[in-house]
Amino acid sequence: MQLDMDLGKAFSEIEKSEAKSILLQFPEGLKQRIVEIAGKFEERFSGRDIYSIIDPCFGACDIPIGKMKAMNVDLVVHFGHNAVLENRNIIYVPLEYRAKDEEIEKMFGRIYSELQKEKIGNITMAASVQYLDIMNRIAKKLEGNGVNVLLSEGSGRTKEKGQVLGCNYHSIRKIANAEAVVFIGDAMFHALGLVLSTRKKVIFFDASEMKIRYLDKEKELFLRKRFAAIAMAKDSNKFGILLSTKAGQERKGLALELKKEIEHKGKEAFILVSDYLLPEYAIGIDVDCFVNTACPRIAIDDASGWKKPIVNPNELEIALGIKDWENYKMEELE
Repeated sequence: MQLDMDLGKAFSEIEKSEAKSILLQFPEGLKQRIVEIAGKFEERFSGRDIYSIIDPCFGACDIPIGKMKAMNVDLVVHFGHNAVLENRNIIYVPLEYRAKDEEIEKMFGRIYSELQKEKIGNITMAASVQYLDIMNRIAKKLEGNGVNVLLSEGSGRTKEKGQVLGCNYHSIRKIANAEAVVFIGDAMFHALGLVLSTRKKVIFFDASEMKIRYLDKEKELFLRKRFAAIAMAKDSNKFGILLSTKAGQERKGLALELKKEIEHKGKEAFILVSDYLLPEYAIGIDVDCFVNTACPRIAIDDASGWKKPIVNPNELEIALGIKDWENYKMEELE
């Protein structure tokens, strides 16, 4: 497999525009290619001002709207992801894996064999943006071999059929008739999110290792850790509600609602605002527990870095007795 990034669409859209200044935004995995890619834009658009952001970027929800306004820039080109936020002044250039026919055949064979072994004939499929082309090619081969493949339409934050984000599995849950979800990708978090959000059997084809994985042990460990965080939140009396100012993560209304819920239980709550929600920013803040209203992965992937317990909104509501633990699912951004 080879990662491919088509700059042609971006070039075409810029040429059709009257943009005189362009801001390039890169995810962390592309930082080493900033000079190479920016050089192509400098060469193609001589006479226009080209800027490259070196701040961390955590996905298509992390669009630099503030920087656009502050710098009076006409256009942003965001690399690595497809659209989450619709904005006529943003061009998205996703990264996608391209696979040879023999590689597709190998992946198909392993997935098809697993479905036969499990006696599953009715599935939905999911993938992160980098694997959508591969997912669609394998879906066609499965259908050609008698498997009923129901691909979800993109909705909300996801624009493509079968696409999932680390923070959103909504479209996949809508496929009620599927016996199982076949997820193609290399990120366990996405697959685990599907396990916890869909309540279906999830067959994770790990494309980086070319093998089928099930996440029973990972699910058990994850739930144990989250239960421990919820238990500590339940014993807390003073909460810091974290509110991000990132365009695709800002949930001010939710933060205010959670503050009311906490105070209704006779506890204290304070809304803490930042662009980047990093553990070191919270050192010294006198609260018992943090509540994260931004990207759900902050409370999960980075939990060990926070010196005090950190929970997502659905976990807070379990701690407050508003929701039952039995109904636990992964927090999502709609």
